[in-house]
Amino acid sequence: MLDTEMLWNIQPDISSSNTDTDVVDAEFISLNDCLQAGKAGVDIPNEHYHSMPGISGSNLALLAESNKHLDNKDLFNLGETDALTFGTLVHTSTLEPENLHQEFVISESFNLRTNQGKADKAAFEVANKDRTIITQDDFDKAQEMARNVMAICGDIISNGIKERSYFVQDDDLLLKIRPDCYCPKTGNEWDLKTITPTKCDMSSRALERHITNMGYHISAGFRQYVRKLLEMPTGNFNLIFVSTSPGHMVRNIQLAQAWVDEAEWEVKEMLEQRKFYLGTGIDKGVSVIDRYSRKYD
Repeated sequence: MLDTEMLWNIQPDISSSNTDTDVVDAEFISLNDCLQAGKAGVDIPNEHYHSMPGISGSNLALLAESNKHLDNKDLFNLGETDALTFGTLVHTSTLEPENLHQEFVISESFNLRTNQGKADKAAFEVANKDRTIITQDDFDKAQEMARNVMAICGDIISNGIKERSYFVQDDDLLLKIRPDCYCPKTGNEWDLKTITPTKCDMSSRALERHITNMGYHISAGFRQYVRKLLEMPTGNFNLIFVSTSPGHMVRNIQLAQAWVDEAEWEVKEMLEQRKFYLGTGIDKGVSVIDRYSRKYD
């Protein structure tokens, strides 16, 4: 069976052996460059990272369902939704504000009741086809959220390595991670998450439920496993939540180490099942739901 995360092993690109992440041209960086960089990681755009093969934390929910779900992950791609676009806007505003202008553009006002207005809108979209068009309101809101995050966690974000990508081989699998902010000295990691809490509830219990529902703890276990494979320091895993609701509350949450360790064990089980599937073609059975085993009602 030919699997996408094995393609690099079959047809490697050896055009460049430069492993200095400060001088490798991100536009032409090969997968071999990414692998050889090891724990130094590579500084490549987010779009480039997602276009490259490999299992990432965002794939784990599909892998937990079945290997065939992961094989066909493009079928379940939501595309660019308004919520995802806004989340990316907040991330860029907070972590990479220097890239805002080249990645986003604020929409102008057009009178769509006239043919000229419609033509002007179409011309604007063509002129900015390489950037994401956003509203002034969304830009202002993202700026407020970024301001609040930096007020609470600015010292952390300013001193960490931001948006660095790491790739590693795990037997026949290619794994990749891209932490929002990572401290190589301590191994501590932070991920920035936007959240629209019900009734503005940002309590620990509400966030625990959200973490569980979104599988953020599983992603933490996956990243810990990848860092161990790369022989990188492993420390605390933190989630910086910023609310989209008025006031834009910020909370810096550290996941208990026991929870992350348990999640890492689950991740290794899933990856072993993946390796077995690639070698035999045998997938797991159907999912069983037991209402008595649910943590939350």
